Amino acid sequence: MGERESSIRLAVDLRRNFPEVTGLSPRNLEHMRTFPEAFPDEQIVQQLVARCSGP
Repeated sequence: MGERESSIRLAVDLRRNFPEVTGLSPRNLEHMRTFPEAFPDEQIVQQLVARCSGP
């Protein structure tokens, strides 16, 4: 199974198990997978997560 097919299958499974959660499209899941590759510096990722988490 290729990356695209895996993302589609995962999106279907996640939507079925977590119907209230948004943002679980195959494309978003692919972006989530590649994000750490694009930003390997853990400190940068922690800062971004802190900003997105809110107060």
